[in-house]
Amino acid sequence: MDLLQYKPKAQFAQRHLLTLQDYTPDEILQVLSLAAKLKLQRKLGMDQTHILRGKNVALIFTKPSMRTRVSFEVGVQQLGGHALYISGPEIGLGTRESVYDVANVLSRFVDGIMIRTFHQSDVEGLAKYGQIPVINGLTDDYHPCQVLADLLTLYEHKGALAGKKLAFVGDGNNMANSLMIICSKLGVDVAIATPAAYAPQETYVSWAKENAKAAGSTVTITTDIAEALRGADAVYTDVWASMGMEAETEKRARDFVDYQVNSAVLKLAKPDAIFLHCLPAHRGSEVTDEVMDGPQSVVFDEAENRLHAQKAVLALLMAADEPFSVFEANCQCFTNRPLIGIITKIDSPYANVPMVRNWMVNSGCERIFEVSNLTREGIQELLDYLQEDPVRLTLEQAKARQRLGLTEWEDASRFGLA
Repeated sequence: MDLLQYKPKAQFAQRHLLTLQDYTPDEILQVLSLAAKLKLQRKLGMDQTHILRGKNVALIFTKPSMRTRVSFEVGVQQLGGHALYISGPEIGLGTRESVYDVANVLSRFVDGIMIRTFHQSDVEGLAKYGQIPVINGLTDDYHPCQVLADLLTLYEHKGALAGKKLAFVGDGNNMANSLMIICSKLGVDVAIATPAAYAPQETYVSWAKENAKAAGSTVTITTDIAEALRGADAVYTDVWASMGMEAETEKRARDFVDYQVNSAVLKLAKPDAIFLHCLPAHRGSEVTDEVMDGPQSVVFDEAENRLHAQKAVLALLMAADEPFSVFEANCQCFTNRPLIGIITKIDSPYANVPMVRNWMVNSGCERIFEVSNLTREGIQELLDYLQEDPVRLTLEQAKARQRLGLTEWEDASRFGLA
């Protein structure tokens, strides 16, 4: 499967990203495909600011994070929007102000919410009571944005997802939950090696096994590291004590002492297995410097992919989402032909040409024609455009453009192509 060439099986129908258990395998692949395209476009210097032009996104942090804040702020900016950081004390979610009130107030001010917090119920409450998309930046139960980046990284380094195996070593926490969900939906075998007392909750394991049954993959929960890593294409770990569990740090250090990913443990996987970590890493605890900085480590590729995966989520949930737009949401993200707009009946006293033009701009139209069949205004300009000779490429030229992620009509001279 080529993510850049992935063809959606159905229209993307999600309004929020609360947990990937809500998403179909096709919808997850749509996110990953768009992430790969946006990453390539950025590498080629292509402009992406039309995607969130005029959009404002509130970033709520009751749990601090460098990667989540920077990747979301930069991502929103690269897509042409504006990000507004709101700290936990500023908002007082559920204490100073109810989730219901916050959801309704922010819905009047901004176009979307990303929240990184402790309680999954807060994320779900914002989605339930608000009128705008909500993205789960992390809760104690899930970390969907991170695992989207993880699977994008696995694909980039292994060339496929279905049929691969990912082994997670450590606490059965939100990372283990989210990895089980996304891997099981995409046909990736997943194994969790953890002390029995720290195994993932049965609810998440049950969901994952049902997903895996449909996808033809497996889910393994074990205390045996060797069993988990046998045949693994990727080895993953996370901190032993997550944020909010600082009081348990010493006890967990004792309980997990045999679950450190070091060179000897890494050798239990395939010789070419990659090493993943969501970061921040506690070097010398769950992972050694030798592994973190070794040739199999791709943790910084993985960290970068947070940016691209989250941009895809933002684009799919928020792009071309004007209240009365007649255009399908996100149509500019998937079109593979020049997109033009034609505004008709501009002579009508009820015509709102600026509003419709704004819809078309936000939908990515490269040319917009304003026409009137009554007065014939703009008709000749449109006809002249339609009669222009289309770009004609040889098969070799088309393949060269495809490899670069370019459409057939874009100027490719800067890449030495005709």
